[in-house]
Amino acid sequence: MALLLSVVTSRGWSQQQPATLADTALIRQRLAPIIARADLDDSTQAFETTLPVLQDAVLTLLDSGASLATANAWLISLPGNSGPQPGGLVAGAVYFSQLPEDRPDYLLAPVAPGLDTIVLLIVNYPQLNGPSLLAAFERQGHRWKAALSEISPRQLDVRPAMPGPEVLYLGAIDTYVRGDGMEGTFRLWALDSGAAREVIPALTGLEDPELVAHDSSITVSTHDFPTTIRGCIPCTRRPRAFTFDLRRTPPV
Repeated sequence: MALLLSVVTSRGWSQQQPATLADTALIRQRLAPIIARADLDDSTQAFETTLPVLQDAVLTLLDSGASLATANAWLISLPGNSGPQPGGLVAGAVYFSQLPEDRPDYLLAPVAPGLDTIVLLIVNYPQLNGPSLLAAFERQGHRWKAALSEISPRQLDVRPAMPGPEVLYLGAIDTYVRGDGMEGTFRLWALDSGAAREVIPALTGLEDPELVAHDSSITVSTHDFPTTIRGCIPCTRRPRAFTFDLRRTPPV
């Protein structure tokens, strides 16, 4: 079945390029040298400019009638994707070339079991502190459309929550990994009637943030330093948590 892959000429691709599933190897060919240079700054920039093209390709596959399993199989076969990274045991200690993960770098999945009308696309750079993509696709009749598309310069951790059958919330933390911990920003979107809106101002400067989602709430855990203490002293950090009740408008 012929596909119509819409891409941007400024990135070196022709607009409205006809493609088949086999022809999407063009994206594979573009990603391969980028991933091979994954430890170089110019690689992160090239990966970021490829993310909109990758999103268009996945959306086109779905819109052409490809199943979620088919689109996901193509996605996870691309260069740079890896499965869980448990780390390696050496002399009784665990060492990591990157932080352990419980999910692949590239993911296309429904927001909830049995709900196949909204799917999430999450693409993270395969090494630390690289760009990432979060997209939400919603099926309306026989067509798919992008309800949300966000590119972050840092890696994303995303959690969906559904306090009711009509509204989906997406909480996301993008994180920068330092030698002594992580710093992140939390954002919260509501997807309703095929469109996304950001429902609270972003929470920035979060130290070692963690995200937990329930059906009707999302909690962000973090740490900060008492204002009476000068300097960065890890042992003086105090825990903080923000819980957003998704049954209220706006969530507070």
